[in-house]
Amino acid sequence: MSDAATARRELWLAIAVGALACAVRAYYLARLGGQYHPDEVFQYLEPAHWKIYGYGHLAWEFEKGARNYALSGLYSHLLRAGDWLGLGRFELHRALWCFDALLTLFLVPAGWRLGQLLAPARCHVAWILALLGAVFPVFGYFSTFTLSELHALVLATWAHVLWLDLAAEGDPRRRRLLALSCGLLFGLACTIRYASAVLVVVAGVDVLLSPRRRQLLWFGAGFLAPLLFIGLVDWAEWERPFGSLREYLRVNIGENYAAGHGVEPWNFYLAQLYQIFGASSLAVGLGLLAAVAMRPRLTLAWLVPLASYSAFAHKELRFALPLLPLLLAAAVAGLDDVLGRVSRRWPATSARRCLTAAAGALLLWVLGSAFWAVQGWSRGSKRGYYAAQALVSERADASGLLVGTTTFYTGGYTLIHRNIPFEFFTWELAEHSLFNYAAISDVNQIKSMRARRDFELIGSSEGVYLFRRRR
Repeated sequence: MSDAATARRELWLAIAVGALACAVRAYYLARLGGQYHPDEVFQYLEPAHWKIYGYGHLAWEFEKGARNYALSGLYSHLLRAGDWLGLGRFELHRALWCFDALLTLFLVPAGWRLGQLLAPARCHVAWILALLGAVFPVFGYFSTFTLSELHALVLATWAHVLWLDLAAEGDPRRRRLLALSCGLLFGLACTIRYASAVLVVVAGVDVLLSPRRRQLLWFGAGFLAPLLFIGLVDWAEWERPFGSLREYLRVNIGENYAAGHGVEPWNFYLAQLYQIFGASSLAVGLGLLAAVAMRPRLTLAWLVPLASYSAFAHKELRFALPLLPLLLAAAVAGLDDVLGRVSRRWPATSARRCLTAAAGALLLWVLGSAFWAVQGWSRGSKRGYYAAQALVSERADASGLLVGTTTFYTGGYTLIHRNIPFEFFTWELAEHSLFNYAAISDVNQIKSMRARRDFELIGSSEGVYLFRRRR
């Protein structure tokens, strides 16, 4: 095949993989758009709204000063842009979901480059990893989250790509640029989420032990730049440099405060991985074992952080999300090594075709297992409450809103966008004239409100009914 034909084929493959990536994210946006965890709003969007407009609910981390405004600062600019474009509150929230979903598209070229570095002579490894970055269901599921783990996923994945690229690069000028960029991405990941520091350990030690000392200086400069910047921001915000980092360490390491939000056994992440891969875990495990011998640096890059996260009492799958691209890369490269050895023992064309078919079937098996696992996850959608809050935001007469769920499971003031009282629904508060709107989903409460003469039903969405006090 000529070079021109090969280039055309690769172009069409790239377009197809990109289209699949967009389709997967569109599917999860349509199916799961809505809150999964209170942190989506109250750790990032609500602080951004509070910074811009001066009101909102702040989570305990911001009250204690254990969280910085790095990611909230980004969202504050996006909120301002949405206001400038005239987006409604619900449309603006959806736009933020789309922004984060588009951000995860960078996993596709990251997978491609990982494959090139791990198996330079076998281009199919690059295409497989690019495809996994595009369609792996766990990435699609989390792609609409306004969470720091999602941003850390993209930043840390590309940082590891540059780290592997650094080891293979011979040009001194390019090595300096790679070391600086690698350190910068790791620094940004840590700035956005302090727990991402464990992701830097293996790469940092590898750079430290490298005989090329100058690349350590460039790596360190890139890594420290965003951390020093956020330290100055903390100084202005919390009146002491690195105030949020100090408080984060005191609260989460010293006091183990996060354990109050749930404790999981040491093997929680292993159990989650088994749930994702199902019976195909045997094949994935074989690939990971093969990678231990052939690619120990890559293995350590995901294994050390996984062990670190497992040591903490409070665990959630999203915490380990940035490790998945490295784990998948190790599994794919390891399995490819195993299949390569088998094909050399049986070089016949028919045998190679059988191995290719087996590899394709295995890939579909892994994707199918992950898809069915993700289908069973409940996202706890609150779109009905989002829609009710957005409607109230457009009502000039709104003086107070009651909601039939805890306020931390709604869209907060980011969606209401009105400086009015906003409380959990009780019948005592419903008697207060200040609260002239109520959004509820409990069947008995809805029946009682319908029977009252002082409230009227003005709309409903996904099981949430919005009532307005009669004038």
